[in-house]
Amino acid sequence: MLDFYLLMLDTAQQNIFIQLWEKHSERLLYRAYGYLGHREAAEEAVGDTFLSLMKHFSRYEDCSEDELLALLLTILDNTMRNQTKRSSRIRFISLQRNDEPDLDLTDSKTDPAEIALSRITVQRIMELLTQLPPIYREVLDLRLLRDWSYDTIAELLGITPETARKRFERGRRMILDALAEERSTNDD
Repeated sequence: MLDFYLLMLDTAQQNIFIQLWEKHSERLLYRAYGYLGHREAAEEAVGDTFLSLMKHFSRYEDCSEDELLALLLTILDNTMRNQTKRSSRIRFISLQRNDEPDLDLTDSKTDPAEIALSRITVQRIMELLTQLPPIYREVLDLRLLRDWSYDTIAELLGITPETARKRFERGRRMILDALAEERSTNDD
């Protein structure tokens, strides 16, 4: 797929794009897979993200790498939201402990009202995740979206597994509290 995108660029732009692809495509794929729950859908979202960037690449080639990454993540998030709206299959991002069952929203017996509410909840969880302080957000991202173990997260971040576990629980609690507060406000 990379070769296809490169045909659309001149040589200088190709070098920048190759660096972006090599450095960030896997990260975007993990993020998309965690949100969408299907590898094919995740690959499509990442491909659409890079294609979208290509359409206006000349506007962004002078941006810093951090700005380009932020742009890629924004485009990816919007692409995933659009895919979720089009899709009838929903994957609920589990904020439950490992010993609690996940909510299965693809069951044909599930009430349509519950599916609609859950669709909103998934989008809201993703929004709340981006608003968490970085020390909690990165652990939740690695644990929920990439399904990494606490040991692996700890090694990557240079912390103990227990610290990773505590940060996960605190971040999880922040999201659950925010959702509960929103629901109680809506019920009033």
